[in-house]
This record gives sequence, structure tokens and C-alpha cells, in this order.
Amino acid sequence: GTCMWQRRAEREGRCTLFAFSLTMLWAHQIAVAISGHSCAQEESALRLFERTKHSYIRWLPCANASRPTIHSFTIDKAHWRDPPIHSLCCMAPGGCFRAVFDGKVDVQRYYLAQYDRYKRKRELVEQITHILQVEVGVGAVTPSKSREMTYHRKDQQPGENWSQIHVDYYENANFVFTAVLYLGEETDDEVPLIGGETGLADDLAFGPANSDPVKQRKGRRKGHHDLPIELKSGLVVEPKQGRLLLFSGGGENYHPALPVVQGRRTTFHVFYGCACESTTSGE
Repeated sequence: GTCMWQRRAEREGRCTLFAFSLTMLWAHQIAVAISGHSCAQEESALRLFERTKHSYIRWLPCANASRPTIHSFTIDKAHWRDPPIHSLCCMAPGGCFRAVFDGKVDVQRYYLAQYDRYKRKRELVEQITHILQVEVGVGAVTPSKSREMTYHRKDQQPGENWSQIHVDYYENANFVFTAVLYLGEETDDEVPLIGGETGLADDLAFGPANSDPVKQRKGRRKGHHDLPIELKSGLVVEPKQGRLLLFSGGGENYHPALPVVQGRRTTFHVFYGCACESTTSGE
């Protein structure tokens, strides 16, 4: 169903919502069960649809230790980095977070002929940085890397849906915050986009096809993708032109780009480090 809630500011593990849709992520698998007026106890999957306009912030407890259970789903990825992300000087007052904003970045104007590639990239970074600081409230940050990416359809095996899950900050000390802007260049393609969502996982589970955890881990390390992985709780963000996804880069936000089933997905990514003291120890 669809829930319409008035704006409110709730922090310390709660969320700010303006208007959003709650649904089953997969009807046979997950039922959404958020009750009352708080998302602090969210224990199922939330999907933000392409057809609906969203302004969403969820404040999360920052991961203050390694998370071996969810990390067991990764393949050859780092499991921790010091200093802990919550101790960094550029963190928002509300702590760690995941946020989605529609309509705050006008991507179409940046693809007009008069915009050269460098100017387009610079102005998009400036807009995204402004939103990150004003809407979320992070401290002094500097873009450490930005890139445009196109994801194409590829033949996939059943277990590849979450096979690329990782943590940005654990991979790079300067990836404290991540921004994903969905460019929507594929909007007018003859073959429409299906898939290509971004998933942020709070809890995952192996599917019933193989319930032996030892065999599951051995199979994945050998590159076998016949082990289905299911999202038990978390957030799935559907691509939408101009939609901006922001999240803190620590272990509270394990994530992958989910496979493109049909067509292509175009995105612009920006990674941020702190522009204040004590940001690079542990590199």
C-alpha cells in the first residue's frame, strides 16, 4: 500500500519522510511492516519507486564494529577501517544516514549542446555537495572522486543480484559519503530500462536452494553464482531521472548496484572525504 506521512524530524535511528510508497519488495518474500510514526524499528524492505516523488532521510546508528554476518555475503572485500566513521570530523549531527531526493538536481539542462563535459561535471558536483551539506547537514567535505557510469544488461545467474555488495569507506578512506545521481539518459531509449536499482542492505539471507552456510561461502569464493541471496531488510532505490541517492560510507550501508535486466542505466557518482583534520589515518 501507500502511506502518506507529514514531514517530521526524527533522529537517532529514525527517519524523516515527506511522501513515499511502502510495498512488498517481492510479493512472495518480504512484507513491509513499519508501524506507528517511526522507522527506528524498520525490519523489512522499503522500495522507493520510479513513478513516485520522494524526499527521504533515514538516520542510522553508525557501524562501530565489523559486521561479520552481513560481511559473509561479500567476496574479497575489506571488513573494517580505522578510525570508525562516526569519529570523523565531517559527520552530520544526526550521525550516519541514507537519503533520497527527487527534483533537486535538474540533469536535463546539463546535457544540452552548450555544456561541455568538464563544465557539466563541475556543476553537478557543486549541486550535489550543496544538497549534502544543506539537506543532510554534513560538515566540511571535499569531492575525492567523481565519474559517470553506464550499466548495461548482462546475462546473470540467480545468485548475482547481491554478489557485488561492499562498503565504500572500508575500500577507501576518502569515501566517507557517497552520492549516486541517476542521469536517465536512457529515458528515451527504444529498449526501456528494467532493473539497475541500488540496494542498501540491513540484513541478507541465503535462499532455500542451499541452506548450508559452509557450502554457500565456498561456492561464492569459487565464483559460483547459483546461491540465491534475499534482502530481509533495507532499502531498494529505483532509477529515476534526476533522483539523488546519498548515504554515509560505513558498514551501516552495505550496498551493490543491482543488475540491469533490460536496457541500460546511466549514473553520476561522487565520493566525498572530510575536509577537516584526522580523516586519513587508517589508509
